[in-house]
Amino acid sequence: MPRTTTTLIATMPNGVVPPTAAPPRRRPVPRVNLTEHVGGTIDHPTPCRHRWHDDSPFAYFRTYSPDAAGEITEFSHHWPVDWPLRLFRVQPLGRTGHFSRRHRYQVLTHRLRVLEETDPALALGPRGAHVLAWLRHTLPEQARAWAAQHQADPERTDARHTRWLRSSPQEAFLAAETAQWQASQRAHATRRHAALQMAQKLAGISVHTALHEHVPQGAAHDYAHSRARAAVTHVLMADHLEDETATTLRGSVLDLSNSGRAHTHRMTGFHCSATYAKPAQAIYQGIEGVTPR
Repeated sequence: MPRTTTTLIATMPNGVVPPTAAPPRRRPVPRVNLTEHVGGTIDHPTPCRHRWHDDSPFAYFRTYSPDAAGEITEFSHHWPVDWPLRLFRVQPLGRTGHFSRRHRYQVLTHRLRVLEETDPALALGPRGAHVLAWLRHTLPEQARAWAAQHQADPERTDARHTRWLRSSPQEAFLAAETAQWQASQRAHATRRHAALQMAQKLAGISVHTALHEHVPQGAAHDYAHSRARAAVTHVLMADHLEDETATTLRGSVLDLSNSGRAHTHRMTGFHCSATYAKPAQAIYQGIEGVTPR
């Protein structure tokens, strides 16, 4: 690998590089804090002898090529690193490698030059900033509107939701489950499958935070979670989706009503106006780079 290659590495919020495998209990793992080495070079404290197939707790620095930044969180299920995280641009030095041909986007090394800290949104792929903006500014209000929609007419909403998830070939729209699968395949192909999983997880957390004080756990929660999962998939993958897939993930068919009127439902602790015919442009207002199609 050319010495001029620049890659990315994730750390925990305190700047410490996570181990490369789940460490045994009571066995300390050396700490490498990248915030202390910006502009400098670091040698790995416990380099593995058998590059790069080593299952010791901390065997190498795992970095990612910039075009695969959306896979940085792929090991969050056993790393002590999750969201939020910090991200650094680094230059691998000396001998580098990867586990297998399938993992060529990972650049493993025993020596790094730490160039700078960079935007952690990159770990959610090229559209990471749009995803975080949507999660922060749009989803909380939208989750309450979805919950209100369900509480206003549970049976009708459940029926339409089921039809949206598993529509038959005779329907005029693509089934949401099929749209999710298509988006997942595109995420694999564009190196942002881990980003999609993390975005869906964060959407679920955002929905729970928005609803837990006012909406009892149950069907309304489940409906809002389902809508949020599809919607955040659209935000993250909007640049690689066919029009039909994007339309389904936005849930446009679920936001139409026979009357087109806005329905208001009183929920414990607050009033929430749920406009069933709310245009897609209104739902996605404020998300830079997302234009309903």
